[in-house]
Amino acid sequence: MLMIGGWVTSSVRVIQHRSIITVHHTAKRSITSSTHDGSIPLRTVELDLHADGAADGDPDSRVTLVMPRDWREVVRTPEDPPFWASVWPSSSALAAHILRKKNAADLEVAQTVLGHQREGSASQGKIICDLGCGLGAAGLAALQGGAKRVVFIDRNKYALECVRLAAAAGARKAAHCHTAQGEVNTVALDWHREVDAKLFVTKDEGYSGVETHQRVPGSESIQKKDSIGFDVVLGCDILAEAGVVGMEFTESVLGVGRLVKRLLVAPGGIFVLTLPTESPYRPLPDISWCTEILGREGFRLKTRILGARGAQLPGEGPEGLAPARSVAILIFENY
Repeated sequence: MLMIGGWVTSSVRVIQHRSIITVHHTAKRSITSSTHDGSIPLRTVELDLHADGAADGDPDSRVTLVMPRDWREVVRTPEDPPFWASVWPSSSALAAHILRKKNAADLEVAQTVLGHQREGSASQGKIICDLGCGLGAAGLAALQGGAKRVVFIDRNKYALECVRLAAAAGARKAAHCHTAQGEVNTVALDWHREVDAKLFVTKDEGYSGVETHQRVPGSESIQKKDSIGFDVVLGCDILAEAGVVGMEFTESVLGVGRLVKRLLVAPGGIFVLTLPTESPYRPLPDISWCTEILGREGFRLKTRILGARGAQLPGEGPEGLAPARSVAILIFENY
């Protein structure tokens, strides 16, 4: 038995596709949200980012996630499908690259995301936004790797509660190893429909992640054309597919690009976008067209990694039963 923040859990091992994942089933088995009826049974998963060599993580590289016991138990509507409730390869691939340490020739993502804060700052570690975070694998990996602060944004409050629980578990692990985890904030925001949503910035620090509509003492509202000032924005498979959020791909890229412009420090802020390049179920995004649109919006493509591999949970990946799927990692600089 294991106690996590007042949650008594039991541990079982799941062995499939030659990958080993530890799954903790909670005794306090659900979360609720004021925006939905009902509750969702939860489990805690140590996601293996290496997947026995099928994915890009270092051996023994893992990230702790809290997620629904079964995505079919998740409250959903036509406007809010339960995409957040699964481990997607785009997120796990980026998490794997953020935490890579073994191969010095392949550390560009880790160095870009986790490197020292921009010149002129006395503090170490970066201020990072995980936009459309879902279960938050990429942002949680950034915390694990030493980010100063990570703000998780998603439109689903269940997803944000799962992220908070996972981050709390990560903080306890860090304390056990006598290290400190960075600060965690969550923001409820539909990044496709609320480009001008009420985000706030503190006058003293320049950064604040708060629940939408909750004002921080001593803060002032961000105006439409102001930038908020994150060092890095992570976006894992956040572009709309036709019919999912009621907009076409081009419109989605434009909306995301303009929001990320406001979120990043200018110039020099980094936008890391991961997109699927292998899926048996859905049309794949046009990476060249996406890059061209973002280029028109003031983003310069620095690095393109094709064929990155992101792990899925054995036997239950949203992209089929493969232990990993291919994605593209695109690193853009704001100018």
